[in-house]
Amino acid sequence: MVVVVVAVVALTPLRRVFDQIRLSLPWIGELEREIAVNRFFRVMSLLYGVGNIRVEVMIRTAAKTVTNREAHSDFLKAATAIENKATIAE
Repeated sequence: MVVVVVAVVALTPLRRVFDQIRLSLPWIGELEREIAVNRFFRVMSLLYGVGNIRVEVMIRTAAKTVTNREAHSDFLKAATAIENKATIAE
């Protein structure tokens, strides 16, 4: 029964809701957010060090390392904004 519940949450659109709930929890959410940001910026730093890669490509590649789908979509919003000629600050 537990395996079925885990499979339903992991393999369906319910995962996004579950990820959003996990991010809203007081201690677990903060920890998961910090882990996601750390992974993202470590990969982003590595890609920046390699050089000659467009910023939105670096963001999309670094976002693939984030397992929380809600955080992943937040990072992808930045890549989409840059592709639409928005500045990095925006």
